Amino acid sequence: MGIALMGIGAGLGIPPAQTGGAIISGAYFGDKISPLSDTTNLAPAMAGTDLFTHIKHTLKVSAVSYPLAILIFLFLGMKYSSTNRDISLYVWTICFF
Repeated sequence: MGIALMGIGAGLGIPPAQTGGAIISGAYFGDKISPLSDTTNLAPAMAGTDLFTHIKHTLKVSAVSYPLAILIFLFLGMKYSSTNRDISLYVWTICFF
C-alpha cells in the first residue's frame, strides 16, 4: 500500500519526504489502535489488562496527535494542488470523521 501511495504522490508532484511522512503517520496510528496488531496485543498481555481497555487509553493520546498530523499534511499538500480550493470542506470533513 505504501508503494502505491508513494507512486500517487510522485504523480501529483508531492515531495517523497512529505508523502512518506503521511504514510508512516497513518501506519503508526493504525498499528496503535488495531486489535489485530501484535504490539497492541502484546502490551496489555504483559501489563495484565484487557485489549480494549488498552486501546481506549491509547486513543486518548492518539486523538490529539493524529488529527494534528492530518491538518499539517493537509496544509502542506495544499501548495501542491493545481487549483485554489476552499479548505473549509476538508476541515469540516476531518472534524466529523
